[in-house]
Amino acid sequence: GIAGKEMHWVVQKYMESPYLINGKKFDIRQWVLVTDWNPLSVWFYDESYLRFSMSDYSLKDLDNAFIHLCNNSIQKEGEDSEKIIK
Repeated sequence: GIAGKEMHWVVQKYMESPYLINGKKFDIRQWVLVTDWNPLSVWFYDESYLRFSMSDYSLKDLDNAFIHLCNNSIQKEGEDSEKIIK
């Protein structure tokens, strides 16, 4: 890093060959805080959660956000969203 400058990052990795649960793509949200690099000090938040897509995973329709993105704000707009929203 730059001496005397505080740095902040968000790190994520897109899985090209994702694991599926019942044919649906999902992601795991886990928060960590790195407080030092040497020695490496990492703090994990106690809770994490899974987010699922509403559509079966397929590479045939790469433009379909309901297949490829697990974002809650996108999934709530899908045809099947009333099945999970109460």
